[in-house]
Amino acid sequence: GCEREVTEAGKGSSDELKNECIMRLSWALVHSRRPEDVQRGIAMLEDLRMFDITFVPTQEFCVIKLPRLVRLALIYCKGTQYLDIVVSSMLEYLAIRESQCNLNLNQFINCKKLTQLELVVDSPIPADERSTYQKLIFSQPTLKELSFCSFVLELLSAVTVTKGLPFTLNSLSYLRMSVNVGQIHQISYTLELLNSFPNLMKLDILVRNGTCYPTGCDRADAIMKSLDRPTCLDRPLDKLTHIIMYNFGGSQVELFFVRLLLAHSPSLVKLIISQWEPLVESEKINITTELMCFPHASPEAHLSIVCGRS
Repeated sequence: GCEREVTEAGKGSSDELKNECIMRLSWALVHSRRPEDVQRGIAMLEDLRMFDITFVPTQEFCVIKLPRLVRLALIYCKGTQYLDIVVSSMLEYLAIRESQCNLNLNQFINCKKLTQLELVVDSPIPADERSTYQKLIFSQPTLKELSFCSFVLELLSAVTVTKGLPFTLNSLSYLRMSVNVGQIHQISYTLELLNSFPNLMKLDILVRNGTCYPTGCDRADAIMKSLDRPTCLDRPLDKLTHIIMYNFGGSQVELFFVRLLLAHSPSLVKLIISQWEPLVESEKINITTELMCFPHASPEAHLSIVCGRS
């Protein structure tokens, strides 16, 4: 049953068949009494997405071998610390979303053909995971799209950077990230990242405030003084054409950060400011006026302010 269905999905006759098969396979991973049958079917998969699956420790079924896998998504699954995945070196897409940091990311360190990587954790990540995250993210020679949350940024930025980051990702063209604008080290590290992605074309930033962080917030004047250093962005972002700032609140730190981006993006075509909470018209006018007064490295840059979460 499961082996036949997975084989058909591997041949790829229709999206509906693939989706149905993946759901049946996910059920089988948890409930099957004959894991060897499931494993033979799994070997045919090229695309696997699992959502809200609970894994439990067992003696019979502890390793999942996916020799043909190209795309893998584990979305808010539980018990992922018990999941041992042997993936193909051909893996191109990896998306991990967890409530807590449980999955062993070392399983993916040797995947050097990733083009898309998404890492989202909804709670603080232990400091001893920093090296693993650094290796997974920054040793990908073919990575084109990178997405991570502010807790990943909190982990990466915990170590002070004085002379730039020791890596460059020339292939990266699209960066999506969350930033706690209430912490100097997160904003400073974000700018160091931009320095290390010379071919970045699209930048999406979800603005977070510091209220959900145990370490709290730094003072706004201290943050802006730190950002005013010439070394924050020591080169132009030549390829950057599109910027979106989500959940923009109009604070002085946010405006200062946008000013830096505008001043260093000579190819910028569009800057979109997305405000999730509606502002009164006078506040919107003040923000628009201030943004328009900032120095623009690109004469073609167009500013849009939108409201809502769409």
